[in-house]
Amino acid sequence: MKKLFFLGALFAVGLGFTACSSDKDEVASDNGQVPNGESYISLSLQLPTTSATTRANDNFDDGLAIEYKVKDATLVLFEGTAENTAVYSGNYDLNLSWALSGTTTDQITTTAQIVQKVNNRTSSTNNFYAYVVLNKPASLATILSNATKGTSTFNDMFGTSATLSTTNLTETVDGTDHFIPMTNAPLAKYAGGSAAPTDGTYSILSKIDKDLIFATEIEAKNHAATSVYVERMYSKVTVANGSANKLQDANGDDITNSSSTTINYTVSGWTLDNTNKSAYFQRQLDGTFPNYTWYNYYSNHASVTGANVYRFAGSNEVASGKGYRIYWAIDPNYNSFTAGTFNAATVSNVSGSLSNPQYCYENTFNVANQKEQSTTRALVKVVFNNGSDFYAINDDPKTFYDENGIKGKVIEFLMADPTILAAATAASLTTPTVANSSITLDIITDPSKVTVSTTLTLSDGTHTLDCNTYASIINAMFNHATNPTKRIRFYDDGLAYYPILIKHFGDDQCYWTSTEHLSQTSYADEGTAPVSRYLGRYGVLRNNWYHLNITKISNLGLPNIPTLTDDDDDKVKSYISVQINVLSWAKRTQDVTL
Repeated sequence: MKKLFFLGALFAVGLGFTACSSDKDEVASDNGQVPNGESYISLSLQLPTTSATTRANDNFDDGLAIEYKVKDATLVLFEGTAENTAVYSGNYDLNLSWALSGTTTDQITTTAQIVQKVNNRTSSTNNFYAYVVLNKPASLATILSNATKGTSTFNDMFGTSATLSTTNLTETVDGTDHFIPMTNAPLAKYAGGSAAPTDGTYSILSKIDKDLIFATEIEAKNHAATSVYVERMYSKVTVANGSANKLQDANGDDITNSSSTTINYTVSGWTLDNTNKSAYFQRQLDGTFPNYTWYNYYSNHASVTGANVYRFAGSNEVASGKGYRIYWAIDPNYNSFTAGTFNAATVSNVSGSLSNPQYCYENTFNVANQKEQSTTRALVKVVFNNGSDFYAINDDPKTFYDENGIKGKVIEFLMADPTILAAATAASLTTPTVANSSITLDIITDPSKVTVSTTLTLSDGTHTLDCNTYASIINAMFNHATNPTKRIRFYDDGLAYYPILIKHFGDDQCYWTSTEHLSQTSYADEGTAPVSRYLGRYGVLRNNWYHLNITKISNLGLPNIPTLTDDDDDKVKSYISVQINVLSWAKRTQDVTL
């Protein structure tokens, strides 16, 4: 799986704040204060890119042009001597013109620069702190109307009380009616990577120093702009089929059926599943602002080396002296699981084209909740048997049975039971046939399990055995839970579904292997704190692009959507393998074997 960081398209906006067009002729009283109570600032907005090519941090890709289109921009100003205590000063609509910036794989996608007229500060010794919202969600109006100028801090307005719901999210982004909202990106003061950061200091608001607040528009234009770096509120997921379109084993050899023919398939669709119904308006970190506590978490596994060790902050600055991206967050259900807080996909949803991305709110969790039921996943739909119905036994892909074929196997299983065989022999019944017997197959949908009705008779056309007497034997024989060797599934239209749990840091930065945990639970760690080693292994983070590349399919999937459980995301026995990479967007790629 490739994980791409959407932040590479950081918006750089150069803003010069102005109160009104006539203010440019006013004379400053001191420190940019003008008699009519207005002044000017210059801002540069940087739109982020996402990361690209590998799961490691700081790999970026601009993504699609529609993903960084902007229809509106709002500046929210805070005033004070420190970011965490500054108070709400006012908000302004910005009229911006964007230009592409740099390369497609750097941290900035596009920039805009503007001089903006704003109200004066209450004290000439105060700074302004800028917060920018692009493509504003409807909830911004409520946040602003509930705020009190001169009193409300940034945390009061945009802390954990400010949330988004599914009514704010459209999984389709078209740049015409549906735009991705963006807000300031939290940036760490110190780099992660091969060495531990000095501490967890970070900033969200862009400081406009008191010496960069001017009395005239011309002064503001003639000085360097304050840069504001924003990130998208959504996560992005794409799926690609890089497989050979035929079942292959772990060594890459073709799996063939009883006729020595390859078992071909078609990947026909996908969708996101178990996505978050809510998110925080502004990305939230642990700890007390302006410090986060994950900065010194690391993996000491021998397979995690170099820049991947201290994974929670990037090792490359977004711009010189501007800080480093932070690669984790807390969401509204981070510390607990509550049923109903996630969107559940249905079979009809699994129809997305492989050429189209899908978007969702970020979904993160602590290690204690790193379980299937809390994890966003992709569902992939695969067509076998040229789209015709078939039955399979014990999930064996080597033989697909039609209805008569599976009934013949039922007779074979029944006649192999000593009790039933003895009764059939006593009735002179030695070779019952499908045509003469009465067998009813009951299909239930969890997931498309097939049970055999105990109201059945075996017959060769002359001799008959009523099997009602052997109901307990039949029920036990075809019990999916206790006798998987005779587990029968029905694949309607030849469709099979595969779940892919999406990894964030994944093996590059949170290495895990079942061979090291055979006698333990998934995240038990021979003396090492599992939180430091495994936090963030799974999950989806805003402004990150997760590219799932199907490299191989080795097994039959399930006939309908697999049920989410409270099992750990990593299992001592694995069902599928996927590679995930996240992309500027920070992009992360995950290769997957199903």
